[in-house]
Amino acid sequence: MGLTNLLRGNRIYLDSNIWIYALENVPEYSSLLVALFELAENGSLTIITSELTLSEVLVRPMALLHK
Repeated sequence: MGLTNLLRGNRIYLDSNIWIYALENVPEYSSLLVALFELAENGSLTIITSELTLSEVLVRPMALLHK
């Protein structure tokens, strides 16, 4: 079953854990996330998130920056 068969509608909310998996290239999820982001890139899907997600995703980069 392909990714598009699992999705209902054309908008999907991604919480911080998904962004972290994508940014850290977690192997178990990378092929699924690439497919998800390709759907968004070609306009088949709209990805939404929140400001809270941005602050959670930036914790590690900010910590590394201030080491």
